[in-house]
Formats: sequence, C-alpha cells, structure tokens
Amino acid sequence: MTTSVLVTGAAGYLGSVLIPALLERGCKVIALDTFERGDTALAHVAADPNFEPIRGDARDENLLGALLPKVDLIIPLAALVGAPLCKQDPIAAKTINLEAILSILKLRSNDQRIIYPTTNSGYGIGQKGVFCTEETPLNPISLCGTTKVDAERAILDSGNGVTLRLATVFGMAPRMRRICRSPSRPRCVSASRRFTRVGVALSDFDNDGNLDLYEANGRVGRQSEPYSSDPYAEPNLLFRGFAGPRFEEVTPRGGTRSLLVAASRAAAFGDIDNDGGIDIVVVNRDGGPYVLHNIVQPRGHWATFRVVDEHRRDALGAEVTMAVGAHAIRRDVRAAYSYMASNDPRVHVGLGQELIARNVIVKWPDGTRERFGDISADRVALLRRGSGLR
Repeated sequence: MTTSVLVTGAAGYLGSVLIPALLERGCKVIALDTFERGDTALAHVAADPNFEPIRGDARDENLLGALLPKVDLIIPLAALVGAPLCKQDPIAAKTINLEAILSILKLRSNDQRIIYPTTNSGYGIGQKGVFCTEETPLNPISLCGTTKVDAERAILDSGNGVTLRLATVFGMAPRMRRICRSPSRPRCVSASRRFTRVGVALSDFDNDGNLDLYEANGRVGRQSEPYSSDPYAEPNLLFRGFAGPRFEEVTPRGGTRSLLVAASRAAAFGDIDNDGGIDIVVVNRDGGPYVLHNIVQPRGHWATFRVVDEHRRDALGAEVTMAVGAHAIRRDVRAAYSYMASNDPRVHVGLGQELIARNVIVKWPDGTRERFGDISADRVALLRRGSGLR
C-alpha cells in the first residue's frame, strides 16, 4: 500500500532533501509551501507523478482541512528557525512554529501519524560535560526554543506522534538556508521583502549623521499570512542606518514599545514639537492614526533649515548643501515624498557630535546660489532668499 505524506515548509533546507527521498521510496507527497523564494528547490522532482506541489501557507486552516484527508502521514517542517529570526518577527514565529501545529492537531484524525523534527534549542543552556538525552529536562530560553517545545509537547500529548530533536544539520541542499546579512546590499532587503511598504522615508531619527529608514506597511490584497484579525494589517518597520550604506532593523519591531499592526495607508514625517527629532504620523485603514513622538536616546546634535523665497513661501525644489565634520551633505527642500502624504518641508540634518553646519549654501530653483555661512547646532534656522551672500 502506498503511503501518502503531507510535508509543510516543503521547499526549505530539509524538505528539498527529504521529499526526493520519500518519492524514491514510492510515497505520494503533497508539498505545501509559500514558495516565496521560488520553486527551483524541488524542480528536479516536478515531473514525478507522485509529487503534488501546493502553493499556500501552513497556517491556513481551510487549506489544511482540504489536504489532510488525503494523507496518512504528516511531516510539518514549516518554521522560523533560530533565535535571531524569531526575535525579529515574533508574530510569525508564534503562528508558524506553534499555532500551525495546533491547527494540524485539531484537524487530523487519530490514525494519522505526525513526525515532527524539532530542535535542541529546547534544552536551553547546558552544563559543561553533561550530554543531553530524551530524559533531559527542557529549559528553552528563546522564543524559537519555546515555540518548538510547546509544539512538541502538544504533539506528544495528542498521541500517534513522534518528535526528533535534531542537533545542527550540516550539508548541501537544493535550497540552502538564508544568510541575512550581505555585504553587497543593505540588510533591510531580507526583513522588509514580505511587506507592502506604503509610506516610506529616509530620515535621521537619531541624529547620528546617517539616514535611517521607516516603512509604513499595509496590504492591498488578502494573503495567507495573517498578522491580526484584519487580513490587510502588517507591522511597520524601522531600520537604523550606518555608513556604507548599511541598515539594521530596530527592535522592538517598528521602534515602538508595543508592536503596532494595522493596514497603514500613509505616513508623514516632520518635527512636530521642534525638539530636533523627526516624528511620524501614520494613517491607518479603518482605524485611528498613530502619532509617533521621537524619544530616541541618545540623540546627536541637529540643525533644521526653513528655506523660503523672498515672499516667505517654502522654496520647494531648492537644494541645501553644507559640510558636517569631514562629510559633504546635500538635502532637497521638498514636501512630496511617502505615498499620499505631505511632509514637513523644512530640511533636517543630524550632526552627530558636530556643533556647527559649515558653509551652508542654497541653490534656488532657478539655479542661482546663495551662501549663508556657518550655522550652529540644535536650532531652527531661517534661510530667506536675498538675506545671504551670492
């Protein structure tokens, strides 16, 4: 009799090796995966008549309910693996690592066996010279370990389940594990790829002299990975900028004490209270706005320039250049950036430890230039056309 197997997270590091082995032994395999990194990991078995790929999410109970009656054996591989990744996206870690398993247990029949590869992270920090066995008490210290231990406990308590506490698995696979940091491109690519990015701005939120990145996110279509009861809601993201350029995601996610998850539709940026920190107003679908007051500490020195024409109108389209320490800085006078938003048109520059913005020059929209000399830090300066030196 042919054994039918459901594998979730099928196109990953383990699945891309396991599924060909199952097919070689005559099993029928339903391979469930989002295939967000493409489907090449299983391309070499695509023509096998016993192979059925399904694009979908392991947390989709409707999809699981349709697939489970077709199989004898369940091997759930879908997971966020590793403490850093789970800390970066705790909602996805809990819903994929634990809640998806609970859904399978709720929907499967008692005669369907589960083989669950878990992790040795459940043991926590071991003792020198003491080797872990199946009887060693579990003491997870990370979200990754906790979710995997809770899932393992639920499977064993439900009956007809086997768990394999794998140590680190080495070797080559058709789909290798992802390395988050890349020297050739900003690190924010991996973290932000799955989100919609409605309102976006590069601004120096901590005034260290490097531009940071804020993303207001909100879906425009339903997807299989929910973050809240609102199917369009996504968390917003904040990335700290470094020289290079290089970006690292700020935690807690979004830079707020409590995670904010909503269907954001716009974000506007500016210094609301003139304290030298750029604040953010986020507009959300079917909900109130967020007013995010910048209380970053420590924060460097700053300078803000109100650039106006002879009639005191904001000189949109003008360019401001200056020297800050050993660096040449250029900023545009603009209000129109970030989708469906009008922003503070004043030019804000983080100075880091510097106390002076030197040799400030405005290039007006008609191409003429005007010098305003050196301007001291931590104040709003008015640069009015005709009041400088040509």
